[in-house]
Amino acid sequence: MIVDATLIKRDARREAILDAAQACFLAEGYAATSMSTIAARLGGSKGTLYSYVKNKEDLFAAVVQRACTAIQQALDSLDARTGDLQPCLLR
Repeated sequence: MIVDATLIKRDARREAILDAAQACFLAEGYAATSMSTIAARLGGSKGTLYSYVKNKEDLFAAVVQRACTAIQQALDSLDARTGDLQPCLLR
């Protein structure tokens, strides 16, 4: 299988954007966070952000979707057939 290095780089950049956006949203709240703030935290430009997302609303939705996906994957990894779920849930 041939892996496209450009695609890998783009995916890594998207994750970095989501990380920066998440940190800003958590620190300042949605309303107080601007695309300029996210770009500054990222060390890039607003143009870079807009090449990945249409607007702040879409960026926030992507951050929330990523968090929901992580939670769903963690829940999917629980196997109720192995016994007591409490230790798994507490972990």
